[in-house]
Amino acid sequence: MAKTDTKQKGTVDVGIYKIGEKSYKYRISVKRNGNDFDTTRKYDKDTGKPFTTLAAAKKARAKELYEIELENKKIPKKKVTVDEIFNYYLRNSSLDKAQSTITKQKSVYKNHIKEVFGDTNVSELAVQDIQDFLSNKYNNTDLKYSYIESFLKFFYLIVNQANNRNLISTETYNKLCVNPGTKMVMPKRRIDDEEEDVRVFTENEVKIIRAIVKDSNAELAMLLGLEMQLRIAEVYGLTWDNIDFENRMISVEKQMLRTDGIFTCGPLKTSKAKRKIHMTDRVYDYLVEHKKNLDKAIKEKPLLFEQKNVTVPWEDGRGHIYKKLHLTDFIHTTTTAEFQTFHSFKYWAQEIRDKGKIDFKFHWLRHTGASLLADLNTPIHLLCNRLGHRKIETTYKYYTGITERGIEILKDNLDTIFGE
Repeated sequence: MAKTDTKQKGTVDVGIYKIGEKSYKYRISVKRNGNDFDTTRKYDKDTGKPFTTLAAAKKARAKELYEIELENKKIPKKKVTVDEIFNYYLRNSSLDKAQSTITKQKSVYKNHIKEVFGDTNVSELAVQDIQDFLSNKYNNTDLKYSYIESFLKFFYLIVNQANNRNLISTETYNKLCVNPGTKMVMPKRRIDDEEEDVRVFTENEVKIIRAIVKDSNAELAMLLGLEMQLRIAEVYGLTWDNIDFENRMISVEKQMLRTDGIFTCGPLKTSKAKRKIHMTDRVYDYLVEHKKNLDKAIKEKPLLFEQKNVTVPWEDGRGHIYKKLHLTDFIHTTTTAEFQTFHSFKYWAQEIRDKGKIDFKFHWLRHTGASLLADLNTPIHLLCNRLGHRKIETTYKYYTGITERGIEILKDNLDTIFGE
C-alpha cells in the first residue's frame, strides 16, 4: 500500500502537490517488484508535459500505480530455466511453425546457446551477457552475421514465451525487448563485413552455369531457380500434380525437408509462399520432354522403378502425414529411377565453383531472376506474389540492387536525357 494513501499537510489531494500557481506534481511511495520505490513526478511520463491541472496529475498518478500493481503481479512465482522454456515451446507453442523453422531453432539452441544459457533462469537473463555472447560469436568465429541474427531471434523467442506465461516481470521484459536504450540488439557490423542483401550473377556467369549443368540431372533445378525464382527446397518438393501443362502454371504448395536424416515434404516457409506462377517457355519445354522420357522409361522398366521406389511422407506442421509420395511422383526423378534431393545439387554447385570459377549459391539464382524482372519494371505486387514474399518490403530490395542490365538501362536513360 502507498505510504501517501492518507492526505498530508501541504497536499491538495492524496499524493498530489501544487507547485506555484498553475502546476502540480505527484509522489508515489510503494513496493515495486519487492523493492521500495519512491518517486516524485512533475511531468507526464508519456507526453513529457507538465501537469497544469489537478485532474491531470491525479489521472497520471492513478495510471502509474495501476501499472506498478500489474507489474507486481507478474513477479515470477518460480524459477524457470531457458532450457525448460524452450522445451515447453517445442511441445506446446511450435505446432503452427514450419518444420524447417523448428529444425533451425533446435540446431541453434543445441550447437550454440544451450551450453552457455540453458541452465540460466529466464528472470535472471541479463542484456549485457547476451550482448557479450553475440559479440563474441560475431567477432571470434567464422559464423556469418545473418546466422548470428538467428541467435538474437532465439533470445526474443524465449523472453516472449516467458512473458506470455507471467514468468518474468514487466520491467525485465521491457528491458530485454522493448526499451530502445537497453533491449537486446545485434553487434555493430564491421566495415569489412558489409554484405549485399541481393547477390546477382552476371550475364557471363549465367552462361557458364548453364553450360556446366546442361544435359545433367541438375539442369531442371537450375532452370527452376533462375527462371521460376524458386527456393531449392521448393524446387525439389515439386511433384507432377503441381505442373499444369494446359495453363503453363506451377503450383508451389510444399517443400522438401530433411529431419533427423529422413527426407520428407512439409509446409512452406509462410502462408504467402503458397502460390501459382507462370512457366517460362524454356521450363515448359523442358518439363514436357522430361515427362515424355520419364513415362517411357517407367513403361519399359517397371521393375527397376518398383525396386528403387522410395516413400516420402508429406507432413503437416504437426508431424501428421497428409499424404505418402513415391519416386515417380517427383518431377526430378531420373529416367534411371534415381531419387533426387536438394543434396543432389551439391556436386554441381562445387563443379560451378571449381570449373566456372564462380562464387556460387543456389539461392542466388533466385536473386538473379528476381532482379532481372525488377530491372524490367515488373509491378512490385506481381513480383512479390511470384517470389512468395510475406512482406512487400522484402521484394523491394530487388528494385534497389545493381545488375548489368540495370546499369545499361541507366546509361540509355542518361543518353536519352542528356545526350546530344
